Amino acid sequence: GIAGLQSLEHDPLLKASVLLEMGEVSYHLALNQTADSLLREALHIYTNQYGNDHLQVAQTLHWLGMLLLDQKDYQTARMHLEQALAIREANLSSNDPALLECLSALADVFMQSGDLETAEHLLRRALSFRSYKHLEHHHEIFSAIDGLGRIRLVEGTMSADSAVRAQKMDTSEALFGEALNLRKNYLGP
Repeated sequence: GIAGLQSLEHDPLLKASVLLEMGEVSYHLALNQTADSLLREALHIYTNQYGNDHLQVAQTLHWLGMLLLDQKDYQTARMHLEQALAIREANLSSNDPALLECLSALADVFMQSGDLETAEHLLRRALSFRSYKHLEHHHEIFSAIDGLGRIRLVEGTMSADSAVRAQKMDTSEALFGEALNLRKNYLGP
């Protein structure tokens, strides 16, 4: 448990790794205060050990950004996710799944804060990964297509022009259908 982390004081990187893992698990269990504390401590250790531009820093910033997004702190979530994306872009190949993950999360921030244009740009960039062959990352692609569908749905419901509304709704329905078909093809019924 958390009390056992004291025994890792002699190995700060191992401690940070354990803190990050525990922070991710706490995030998934919706233990927000615990996740926040664990992730911030991991970030502190990683930045002290590696500086601000290391991939472990990016991973920790990503999870903090996700946590803050869930808490509707869009400005801080955006800051953490943009920093994580910048680190990943500087250190990874352009087709690395970690970039896809970060782009999708950042698009969620913009979508939830009402900036549909930026969200769409990020989702389209994420969709450039569609040819990526690793099954474990197809969820992010499904989510990106689904996100584009949600953008079209919002645009359609906001439009006063009935023809524009119908076109946006049709596009939204097609995107939702595409995401569903891809899920079925890759993951089964």
